[in-house]
Amino acid sequence: MPREELMDHTASIRRLYDLINAGDIAGFGRQLADDFIEHNELPGIPPTKAGVVQYFQMLIGAFPDFQMEVEDVIASGDKAVARLQVTGTHKGEFMGIPATGKSVSVNLIDITRFGDDGLAREHWGVVGWVEARDPTILGLCWVSLRSTQPTTTEREQIGIRHNN
Repeated sequence: MPREELMDHTASIRRLYDLINAGDIAGFGRQLADDFIEHNELPGIPPTKAGVVQYFQMLIGAFPDFQMEVEDVIASGDKAVARLQVTGTHKGEFMGIPATGKSVSVNLIDITRFGDDGLAREHWGVVGWVEARDPTILGLCWVSLRSTQPTTTEREQIGIRHNN
């Protein structure tokens, strides 16, 4: 019986980051299957292809120099795991938080399951250490990872002023 060859998804996952780094979020969206599932909750954003595209559009709008530097990729079967360094400067509103002008660097681990067609089907992510020169950025990162919007008290505790 012939052994079915598995696609090496190292190139598939790198393609996703290359498109994001180029600011081509529409191209990135075309690499996601229509039934794509995001397993990390994002505040106010559906865990779908459209939701993930919307999220990256918001990120690029708020962090115009947003970059995802791939440090390692391991692929096995239908999954690829990437270790990344994500950087950007907060120059626009993000999830209701006004621009701070501060830089941020975040370590990530992404796990993506791909179909035989090379399209991403599912994503799980783990956020590691956040390096920031300002506590507001740490708060911004914390807020962006929550499944609900921060309260006024929480905004005050992390030093974020809300302009009504």
